[in-house]
This record gives sequence, C-alpha cells and structure tokens, in this order.
Amino acid sequence: MLPLGHGIYKFLNRQSGTAMDMVGDSIVGMPPSLSETQKWEIQPLGEGFMIRNVQTQKYLSIKALFRTAAVIATSYPTAWHINRVYLPDENAVFHE
Repeated sequence: MLPLGHGIYKFLNRQSGTAMDMVGDSIVGMPPSLSETQKWEIQPLGEGFMIRNVQTQKYLSIKALFRTAAVIATSYPTAWHINRVYLPDENAVFHE
C-alpha cells in the first residue's frame, strides 16, 4: 500500500494524454483542463483508498469483478489498492 494520505489528484493517461473526467455519470478521458470534474480526492478507506470526484462527490468504482471491467461512478465508496510503478526508461512515477 502506498502511503498517499489525503489529497486531491488528477489522473492522466500517459499514452493518450487525456485526463480522467466525469461527464454526467460517465468516467471518460478528456483533454486536461482546470475543471473540478478532473480533480479526484483520495482518502484512506480500510486497507486501501477511496477515490471521489471533487465536483460530483461520486466515487470511482468498477462495473464488475474482473480485470477488464469498466470504471464507473457510484454513490458508495470502493476500496482501491494503489501500487507505485517505476518505468526504467522514464523519469516519472505513475500509479495504477
């Protein structure tokens, strides 16, 4: 478990250059902006972390319990495990 603590984050897709955004009740990739819908609050929740959208106050969750399940927004928190990933050919740290 990565000790992130409480904070506000923006999730960027390294490959597409888009930011995770809330559009209605959908989670989508959009060009990065200053929009509150692209800001996500991370707080400890049990053994993991909950991720909540700053604007909508909805929580990041998954549609089903399998690896390729869609990411969705819900009214109830989900515990996420956040792992640090080091890319040897980059000078950046990404989280998954």
